[in-house]
Amino acid sequence: LSIVDYDVDVAEEHALLLAQVRRQGRPRGAHDLIIAATARATRRIVLTADAAAFRDLPDVEARTHR
Repeated sequence: LSIVDYDVDVAEEHALLLAQVRRQGRPRGAHDLIIAATARATRRIVLTADAAAFRDLPDVEARTHR
């Protein structure tokens, strides 16, 4: 298990995603956006039980896990 810091790269991706969802008029949960931003900044795939929370986020790949 690794811990990924909320660093400048993640913060930049977070800001871009936040602006995107506001433009779309489709707000997302704060934690979901942080997870998505971390995935984008570190080039990882989000593994989630709620893939809909990540749908239509640019450059975020999410896979369902149950």
